Amino acid sequence: MNMPEMSEGLEFFRQMGENDAKLLFGKGSEKNFAKGASIIMEGEKSLWFYIVLSGKVKIYKTSEDGREHIFHFARKGDYFGETSMMDGLPSPYSAMAVTSSTVLAVKDTDLKDLMNTSPEICRLFFRNVSGKMRKMLEMIEDLSFKNVPDRLAKILVDMADHEGVKSGKNMILERNLTLYELASMVGTVREVITRSLQKLEKEGYITIARQQIEILDLEGLRKYS
Repeated sequence: MNMPEMSEGLEFFRQMGENDAKLLFGKGSEKNFAKGASIIMEGEKSLWFYIVLSGKVKIYKTSEDGREHIFHFARKGDYFGETSMMDGLPSPYSAMAVTSSTVLAVKDTDLKDLMNTSPEICRLFFRNVSGKMRKMLEMIEDLSFKNVPDRLAKILVDMADHEGVKSGKNMILERNLTLYELASMVGTVREVITRSLQKLEKEGYITIARQQIEILDLEGLRKYS
């Protein structure tokens, strides 16, 4: 795959100049991961910076008793692995391919060398990391101050924006997440998620079927969240 094909639709590449994009691309290698394959293990040092080219990667943390909290799903154009690369410590989270996925993997030492020689790559990297920090703080704020239906509405809106399929005035979400996974993302348990979905359905924001969730009022759900 050449660089134009690989970088098409990737925000990380679009934000930098052509020469810097070529430098970064030249340092990376394309890696394929099958569904369910582990990419990063929590507690182990990661030596790579990853940019998702296709597929979906789950970024999550596991507690000592085996409970899982999903931070987010990295999709095309998203990146991960920067934490260990920056501080040299073990990764605070795990990354697993949810679907067959392809990533551009850049060795940590190579990326650091590029950051030392290209102010633009360095600036872009820290701007993106700052954005991720803001999202993490927003997640903490949501967990602290918002109730479960509010948090669930926000997750559904995010899913609609990234992978929803338009159907007339409505948006269709394939139910490719289990209730357990959805609860993990929202920070609650499966039973509460079930009640929250029913609440949103009763209030006319969504309808729930076995294979899909149809969002009837996306803008209303956005305001709800």
